[in-house]
Amino acid sequence: MEITNKVRPTRRVPAPRAGVIDQNPTIKSIRARRVIEEISGILLARKAGIDRARMSCLENGHIQPTADELQRLGAALDALIAAKHKVEQVAAEVGWPA
Repeated sequence: MEITNKVRPTRRVPAPRAGVIDQNPTIKSIRARRVIEEISGILLARKAGIDRARMSCLENGHIQPTADELQRLGAALDALIAAKHKVEQVAAEVGWPA
């Protein structure tokens, strides 16, 4: 009997057709800030109460965010950045190596 590794195909979100969905510039700026601050998408999604798959689709321009999602993502990102900077400040104060 031959044993094979069967891999289930993953469900892929189709790429948007040209001209149909333009990525929201606010989502672009949120993603840019997130990447610059080295905050994971999963962490931001959890903090904002958004499913990680939906977060990925939002950031990749497959779907448009609601006004509520934009507000929650912005607030969550601001909170995470502030927390990160506070941790870095305290670490520097106690002489933790950078």
